[in-house]
Amino acid sequence: MPSMMMFALMDIDQYSGSFELSSTKLTRNGMTSFELSVNSDVIDGYPLEQSGNDSIQFYHRFLRNTGRLDNPFSSTVMTHAQYDNCNFMMVHNFQDDAEQEGQLSCKMKFAQPLDKKLVLIYMPVSEKRLYFDNYFNVIKQ
Repeated sequence: MPSMMMFALMDIDQYSGSFELSSTKLTRNGMTSFELSVNSDVIDGYPLEQSGNDSIQFYHRFLRNTGRLDNPFSSTVMTHAQYDNCNFMMVHNFQDDAEQEGQLSCKMKFAQPLDKKLVLIYMPVSEKRLYFDNYFNVIKQ
């Protein structure tokens, strides 16, 4: 399993490469709950749930899992408004989880039925190192 995984929701028109829409603007799209499970066992700390209009649980988990929470060496930390309005993504760090392999599934709930199609974007993040040899060829380790 990767060391970290990122999840985000995107409008199908954004994903398909529209010139009018930004493919990097990630919003909540009305999602109120996000749950991750491995082999049908819910991972500790989930589900993340919105309370009222506040998505602070999502924001706090993002900062903690990306190493930005209480980190004096982090150069900048995006504000809650920046996160909620254009960088809304869920990040989970698998390094400390007991389950190291299995079937990963996520469950999402929305405030109301969706009126448009959305795409769930996910990206596994693993630590790799790139080295350059004498001829500037890339060697991945």
